[in-house]
Amino acid sequence: MNSSSIKIAQNIKQFFADIKIPKYPPSNDFPFDVLKYMKANANPKQALKLMKLNKYFIQENCPFIYIGNNTFVSENGGIRTSNYTNEMIYKLPNNLGINGILRVHEDSTDIDTHIRLLFDKIIFFDLKCLILHVKKFKYDHFKTLISFGKLKELVLHDTIFISKNDEIIPYETLLDDLPSLRTLVMQVFRFSH
Repeated sequence: MNSSSIKIAQNIKQFFADIKIPKYPPSNDFPFDVLKYMKANANPKQALKLMKLNKYFIQENCPFIYIGNNTFVSENGGIRTSNYTNEMIYKLPNNLGINGILRVHEDSTDIDTHIRLLFDKIIFFDLKCLILHVKKFKYDHFKTLISFGKLKELVLHDTIFISKNDEIIPYETLLDDLPSLRTLVMQVFRFSH
């Protein structure tokens, strides 16, 4: 573990030290055993959703592995982060959390495959900045990446968004989906012959 990981772990531990996990579920119409079973047997994605609903569902151990606040997805299906250095996406565990900046750099046609594989591994997105060096990016993938609604900066390098039917999505539609966006950078590369 490097010094920044240790510092992050200490900050997280200090933050959660004051949180008291209730021993009993809140009053409701469900039997106690059902709620206890839900808490004990939730997969990481379900645990995260349950924790958002009620403090009772806070897990003893964090349900996801935080892989850093500066993540880079490369064109060969690799991923480089502050915690995992140069790993292939398929080798990563299925309970990852990404925060901060996500950069996607892809020149090949396998971008859809790599992004879908990455989505299968990630249960938590809290992106502040999304940088796309991609010619075509699926609009559905974009909506998944911004699903937590906190994206403040979007950088597009010669990128167009396409629907399921391969129709081009206008940039105005993107802006409607990004109420917290503060910075939009669009770079178009043109080569003269």
